Amino acid sequence: MLLVAIGLTAWFFPILWLGGGLVGGDLYPYFMPQRTVYADALAEGCVPLWNSLVGHGYPQLAESQTGVFYPPNLLAYAGLEINAAYVSLQLGHYVLAFCGGVTLARVLGLSWLGSGLAALVLVYGWFPARLCLEWAITGGAWMPWALWAMFRWQATRAWKYAFILWGCLTLQLLAGHFVIAFITQLLVLSLAGLAAWRSVDTAGRREFLAGTGLAVLLAFAAASIQLVPTWEYKQLSQRRAAGTAFDPGYGAIPPRYLPQVLLPWSYYGSDSDINVLSAGASATNRVEAHLYFGLLPLGLLLLALCARTRPAIDGAGTEYLDQFRWPLVGLALLALIHATGVLGSLTSRLPGFGFFTGPGRFGLVTTLIVALLAGRGWDRAASLLSGTDGRRRWLSVAVGLGLFAVTVADLYWVASRVGYAFQVLTAPIEFRGKSPLRDLLATGDPVRLFCRGANVATILGVASTPTYLGLAPAAYSDPALTLAEPLPFDGPPTSGQIDWLRRAGVTHLLSFAPVDESAWPVRALGAVDDPLLNLAWGRYGGAERPLFYLYALQGTRGRVAWAVPEPASSARVVRHAGETIEIDAQSERGGLLVLTELAYPGWEVLVDGVPAQAELFEGMYRAVTLPAGAHRVVCVYRPQSVRIGGAISVFTLLLVAGIGHIRFWHPRWTAWAG
Repeated sequence: MLLVAIGLTAWFFPILWLGGGLVGGDLYPYFMPQRTVYADALAEGCVPLWNSLVGHGYPQLAESQTGVFYPPNLLAYAGLEINAAYVSLQLGHYVLAFCGGVTLARVLGLSWLGSGLAALVLVYGWFPARLCLEWAITGGAWMPWALWAMFRWQATRAWKYAFILWGCLTLQLLAGHFVIAFITQLLVLSLAGLAAWRSVDTAGRREFLAGTGLAVLLAFAAASIQLVPTWEYKQLSQRRAAGTAFDPGYGAIPPRYLPQVLLPWSYYGSDSDINVLSAGASATNRVEAHLYFGLLPLGLLLLALCARTRPAIDGAGTEYLDQFRWPLVGLALLALIHATGVLGSLTSRLPGFGFFTGPGRFGLVTTLIVALLAGRGWDRAASLLSGTDGRRRWLSVAVGLGLFAVTVADLYWVASRVGYAFQVLTAPIEFRGKSPLRDLLATGDPVRLFCRGANVATILGVASTPTYLGLAPAAYSDPALTLAEPLPFDGPPTSGQIDWLRRAGVTHLLSFAPVDESAWPVRALGAVDDPLLNLAWGRYGGAERPLFYLYALQGTRGRVAWAVPEPASSARVVRHAGETIEIDAQSERGGLLVLTELAYPGWEVLVDGVPAQAELFEGMYRAVTLPAGAHRVVCVYRPQSVRIGGAISVFTLLLVAGIGHIRFWHPRWTAWAG
């Protein structure tokens, strides 16, 4: 099983095994900027609670997609180079997901070939198109394992499986971006309800349901170090309520796009482009709208639905798939209907549903159920091929392997035409230490860059605006506080746009073409070919060598300035280390000192070692009132939400460890609970 899982990753992603990397989609606008901050912080022996480089900063732990406390992330990014860590985690989670799919199918009574086919449809039918969405692979890999633990818990009543279920759900939450975790929890509870429905053991049924529910609740508690800061952030983000800045219906599967499951060549051809498709009023794209199981598995699905029903028994097995095939089909159809977004006006009012975008991601539930039933269909077909005495077993094995190979080719063809991520022999991040722009911007003072592409330039170690965040501070989507569109690179800048850039502390401009220096208050610093940014933005390939043009913006506040400057006043950042900022400020009359960083709960201010009151300035920035004279101002990020979440997580881990110790080493102490 493990060798097959590894072999499939080598077939689908050969360049990654040769030391290459990925580009496209959200990799460089979103994930790599986070990963560089994460890896740099781990190298310094700390974890990044705050990201000061994207825009005016945001709480990176709370944003969740970094998975700051996810154990595989901690190990990989602390011990490997950034690209090696990213690629190994992606490939490792593909292997984990495939092995989990096989293990789940086996506990449900499928043969090895049927289980392999089910895992193939689940993993390589849904995951490869979403290779550009790291969280989909990371979170999705734990779904089959959580379901396996739940079914083993139901079949054996051995509490170790309830603990494994808790561990899988906890790791999935710590991995960040909770939409797949939310879907997994709903699926675990739904399938557990079906498993307990016809059980004749009333006491055992109560124990099973109680243990499953407790595992879900304790997973939330154990992951509180991630969840509590995220909950606080959500209340201060554009997702505090559905509206113009947050559309929970984004990323659905348009109903007219559903025939893709039968006619992939009509939807995934070279001329196909669904970026303009919409579901209701919500936009989508070809990755979010992707749903494909393979053509042969669809035929096996029909065969499974015609299988003879077996008597119901307590415990997982083929009987589960036979007895509950129609409820499972109903659950798959319900998930599919929700994935189209047509129920958005209803589901967005339900707890959890209104927080996440991308209802199309519920297609994972449909894919899982189709995969398991297709595996069951193959086992039925294999029994027909081998006959009642099994003498032609070699025939069923040969046909099964051929069907597996054809399905691999089918899914590979589709995946190569859907996803936004592309394998490259040399990843852009490999040029981070050789970036000429990075050398030009190493001025000694903190830099805030204004450039066309969001976030990517932060890989150079400088702050950059505008921003791209899925969960963003509300101020970043407030029209009164953001830069007026269109970007000034698309035409002469207005006086209001230049004023905003200066007030926002932008120190440099980075342009794809020379700017009109008569319209811009700038000083040219040079034109360079930067391989990191050019590869990340896909600018190579033309006849001419693409250059970047760097300028220093005149008259800017920079990262720190007096609200009302005086001729003899000065302010300078002497240390900027993420969660700690040290400033030397001096003035004859005192006044309001402005730090052009996002005002957010958890930031504390010390003036000459004495706590001071931070103030909100211009709706976004931090400020503090200083008396006349010279002062050392220190800003430190010490969020209470992290302390509260951490305390709950530690307490829960101790509680679970205590329960496990008593349960497995002193079972007589809990005999009364029976």
